[in-house]
Amino acid sequence: MGVGVSARCKCGAHIGEPARCTNGHDQPTDSLERIADLLAERIDYDRLADVVAERLVQFAPAAKEPMVGVEGAARILTCSTDTVYEHQLDLGVKRIGSGPKAPLRFDPERLRQPSRVELEADDPPQRRRSMGPAASDVPLLPIRGED
Repeated sequence: MGVGVSARCKCGAHIGEPARCTNGHDQPTDSLERIADLLAERIDYDRLADVVAERLVQFAPAAKEPMVGVEGAARILTCSTDTVYEHQLDLGVKRIGSGPKAPLRFDPERLRQPSRVELEADDPPQRRRSMGPAASDVPLLPIRGED
């Protein structure tokens, strides 16, 4: 059983029924409003605002950097995009959509954390050569008029 608390009106009279004190003053019917009314003279509202603000900071989501694509991840990691593709699962990839060409996104904060995966510091990717035969191996067709 709870301990009974004797509520009093602003005038100091005992509150006998929920809506009035023994001197006949109307009382708030909402319990929160009643508590605020009873404590109004003792509340330091500036301190209360500070405490509420401190508590709200605990629940506010931290501002996060936006996710980056493969190129952004390569810049952060100072490696090639090929290396990012090779290690995408280790780097915490998030696919945006479905399908084989769904864009890849990475959390930049996670990319900056020390990793167990050793990424080789690549040179920037160079242009890829065609996979055809080397020019010296292929006989050329003669040009008309020249023998």
